[in-house]
Amino acid sequence: MNPTEKAVQLFNTYYASILGINNDLSEEVIISILAKKQALIAVDEIYNGGLHLRYGAYLDEFEDKQNYYSYWEDVKKEINQLIIKNK
Repeated sequence: MNPTEKAVQLFNTYYASILGINNDLSEEVIISILAKKQALIAVDEIYNGGLHLRYGAYLDEFEDKQNYYSYWEDVKKEINQLIIKNK
């Protein structure tokens, strides 16, 4: 999964989760902002090893740790751009 696809997947997961709690589409902007923040927290946890995943479940897809970290930095950039695209 490329960084853009992963960013969208994370954002959509948190968006659906927050929408399920709130169920008020009139607050779509607030829900989008919260989903973005939650997705960024998830990436930070993965990137920094906070999930105790020994370099994460995705490490097998990468030749070395640098590519792994670069991937998550790219995912983070894509998540940050999602809100800009949704404005």
